[in-house]
Amino acid sequence: MNTERTYTFLVVEDDSLSRNLIRLIIEELGHKVLEAKSGDAALEAFEIAAPDIVLLDINIGDPDGFEVCKKIRETYPDLGVTIVFLTGMSSEEHVIKALDEGGDDYIKKPFSANELSARLTAHIKRLERQSQKPKWADGNNFTIGSTLRSQQDEYILDSRLAQGGMGVIFAGHRKSDNMRVAIKTLNADNIKHCSDIQRFLREIELSIQLNHENLVQSLDFIKTPNYVCYVMEYIDGKPIDELMLTGFISIKTSINIVRQVAQGLEYLHSQGLVHRDIKPANILVTSNDRVVLVDLGLVKKSRQNSQLTTQGIIIGTPDYLSPEQVREKEVTICSDIYSLGVTWYYMISGLLPFEATSTNELMVARLYYDPKPLNIDGRVWAVIKKMLEKDIENRYATPTELLRDLNAL
Repeated sequence: MNTERTYTFLVVEDDSLSRNLIRLIIEELGHKVLEAKSGDAALEAFEIAAPDIVLLDINIGDPDGFEVCKKIRETYPDLGVTIVFLTGMSSEEHVIKALDEGGDDYIKKPFSANELSARLTAHIKRLERQSQKPKWADGNNFTIGSTLRSQQDEYILDSRLAQGGMGVIFAGHRKSDNMRVAIKTLNADNIKHCSDIQRFLREIELSIQLNHENLVQSLDFIKTPNYVCYVMEYIDGKPIDELMLTGFISIKTSINIVRQVAQGLEYLHSQGLVHRDIKPANILVTSNDRVVLVDLGLVKKSRQNSQLTTQGIIIGTPDYLSPEQVREKEVTICSDIYSLGVTWYYMISGLLPFEATSTNELMVARLYYDPKPLNIDGRVWAVIKKMLEKDIENRYATPTELLRDLNAL
């Protein structure tokens, strides 16, 4: 089936044979599959991937399928996800309850592969009709001097700061008190579907709740029919990669930088969060040596022992990915510690820990080889080496453990 985009399906089913069959049918249609074995894992999926269509069994433990459907509708009322019950419970009472809780369709087991394929195709066509890509203003088209209005305040664009992966970042000021701010826009190319907007807004709302000296403070967000962006404190500093244009960073200075980033990670960890994109470009150093971790757009809740399986989803920057990210495993605070270790290695040497001529070769190297040792103080190298351990069990388990060793240097 040819569609304008690849849709994401979440299959919530505790029986592996049924999951595999459903996955094959969906992949045959050319779409992506997430799998969850329980209700809790299904709810977690919405914070990771905002799926377009859910295939939901009822008997999946506590919470059951009815409760999961109800929770999705209550928590994400604007997401527009399609929920299809696919279950062996076939009484009229069950069908009515499923539809009352917010289900869009009800398919009884055992099902025909052809019928399931036809029904899913019909739901996809409906999404194609109802959820066309919105007309969206590209960040490159914003004019200096323009006024952007949120529900709380107005912001004036003063100058263009940078072009990021998600959009353009502007320097500006808040009209009510003239406070300097940074304003990040979301580019049209990153909007494929209405759910992308909802996911972006949820990430902004999450970052606004954070408050730590070593994390950039998110202040506000703006949503209109034509654009969405969020407002952050303005950091008068330079990223690590820019600082290194004049030479490597000294061991003493690098320890201070890593310590402050670790403090920011310690705070994120205390909130049950992971950053997922630690790299030199996301670490700013100010003239008074304050170190600030920026770009909180990928911050997510940590899910240790998750029952959610994501197929083919890798988030982060390739040069700084942890081995578990390469393997598409669950990302935890240990992954952030690994990425910080790669960043530290780069700061003091100008090199990455592994030599490679391609991204694929780099991925393989970090899975199977040890980093090339640096000729530095043995105590410092011991900390870096532990941060770069391939196995999570041998790595620092928390930023607090890392800080203990950093403070001893």
